[in-house]
Amino acid sequence: MDPKFDESAEAICEIVSDFRSGEIEPLTPKDVHDFVAQCDVLSPMTTSEKRLFVAGLKSALAGNYWSRDKIRAEMDQVIPGVRSDDVTFLWMQESRSSQGHLLGVLDDTAHQTVPWTLFMNPQSFTSNSVIDESSSTAYLYIDDATYTGKTLASYLVQIKELMINRILQGKRLVVWHLVEFQDSARLLIDPIVEQMREMGVSVELTRVRAASASAGGASSVQVLLPRQSLRDNEIVKRLFLRKRDRLKAVWSNPESWRMIDVQDDGLFERPEQRDVVEQVLLEVGCSLILRTKEWNSLMRPLGFVSNGKDQTLGFGSFFCTCFNSSNNSPLALWWGDPEMTGTALANWKPLLPRRV
Repeated sequence: MDPKFDESAEAICEIVSDFRSGEIEPLTPKDVHDFVAQCDVLSPMTTSEKRLFVAGLKSALAGNYWSRDKIRAEMDQVIPGVRSDDVTFLWMQESRSSQGHLLGVLDDTAHQTVPWTLFMNPQSFTSNSVIDESSSTAYLYIDDATYTGKTLASYLVQIKELMINRILQGKRLVVWHLVEFQDSARLLIDPIVEQMREMGVSVELTRVRAASASAGGASSVQVLLPRQSLRDNEIVKRLFLRKRDRLKAVWSNPESWRMIDVQDDGLFERPEQRDVVEQVLLEVGCSLILRTKEWNSLMRPLGFVSNGKDQTLGFGSFFCTCFNSSNNSPLALWWGDPEMTGTALANWKPLLPRRV
C-alpha cells in the first residue's frame, strides 16, 4: 500500500465521477491502479515515478475535466450574456456530437433564462426536414473545445453562406467554447471572422478558458510537450524510424519536441510530474501503435492529428468532458477495449474510454 498513490487515485475517481454516467461503470481506485500497472509494463516506473505519474494525472484532470455541473455553471453565465429576446442556437453538428450534448445541458434551464429557438443546419443531417428561415437578431454557436480551429472554421464558413443567402438574417454571432487553444485556432478562424465583419455581422469569440499548445504561447500550456531527449528513447525510435518517411519527418521535426522548460503550466503542479507523464504516455502510445497492425495514419501517440501531413506526436490535450474523451488526448487515456477480442483494441484498457 502506498498512501500517497492511493490518495491521488481516489482523487482522480472523484474528479471524473460522472464520466459517461449511465453508459459505463464509474471509475474506481482499482481501475486507476490497474491502469498504472498496464503503463508500467510498457513504460517501467520506479515507486517514486508511479507516485508522480498518478499525481500528474490527478493534476491534469482536475483542471481539464468538465463535469456536467461545471459545464452547466458556465452556461448559466453565457445565456444571459447574449442579452437578446430573440436568440437562435445554431446546431451545426450531428446529434451525438459534442455540440449535441452541450445543447442537451442547455435544454434543462435555457428556456427559463432567455426565449430561444433552435436552427438545425440541414447540411449536417441526413433527414429531409424542412428548415425555415431564421429572422433572429442574434445567433449563438457553442461547442466544447477548439483545437486547431479547422472544425470551427468550416462551420463559420457555413454560417457565413447561410447569412449571405438570407437563411440567417441576424447581424450578431456569438461563438462560445469551454476551451480555445488560441495560438493554433486563431490562424484559421480570424480571416473568416474578418470577412463576416465586413458583411456587417458582429462576431464575438468567447471562451471560458484560453489555452496554449506550445511552450512559447501567450496562454498557459495545456498539452503534453515531450522533452527533446525523448527522441532517443528506444520505443520512440522503434516507431518513428521505421520505413515510413512521414513518421521519420515527425521524429526529426524540432517542433515535435520541447527544448525549453514550461513556465506557465496549465496541467501539472510540478515539472517532475510533467516529465514522468510525458514519457510514460509517449512510450505507451508508441507501443500501442506498434502493436496495431492496421492503424490510422492520423493516430499518433499523443492523440489524433487533423491530417496525415501533420508532423507532430499528436495534439496532447487532457481536455475531457462528462460526455466523452477527446481523441486529441494521448491514446493511452481513451483508446482500447478489452471486450473487443480478436482486435488490436483488446490489448489495452484505457482510463477514460472514448465512445466512438
